[in-house]
Amino acid sequence: MPASTATHDPRLTHPTQATAAAPRPDRAWLLYLILGIVFGTVLTKAGVVSWFRMQEMFRFQSFHMYGIIGSALAVAMASLALLKRSGALAANGADTRVELLAVRELPHSGTPAELLAAAGIDAGHIAEAARALVREAAGIS
Repeated sequence: MPASTATHDPRLTHPTQATAAAPRPDRAWLLYLILGIVFGTVLTKAGVVSWFRMQEMFRFQSFHMYGIIGSALAVAMASLALLKRSGALAANGADTRVELLAVRELPHSGTPAELLAAAGIDAGHIAEAARALVREAAGIS
């Protein structure tokens, strides 16, 4: 890439650093395949895919699965906090953003579909939130 066409992000120390760290597109799938295999192996070794462990969790006979879920939540929260504090960029150079979709008040009664819709966490609300984030990132109003 000629120096005259390089884009420079002030958060990077060198203009070519942004492209140097990214894997080449023709080999990116291999990196994701390897990461997927490693992640699947870790989950299998931890017993997360075992129907017996899931049964124990739903019968409240074992803490194993709750510990894994709690650990995943703690790691995700800490990672997101670090990303937000560091001003990290997404792969395309855009700022990272997290949209919180959560139950903000306890519902009274209704069908499961009505309760999810009332809380704003049904498929339609999640899809609309994702579309809004994409429109915002693309600069579309």
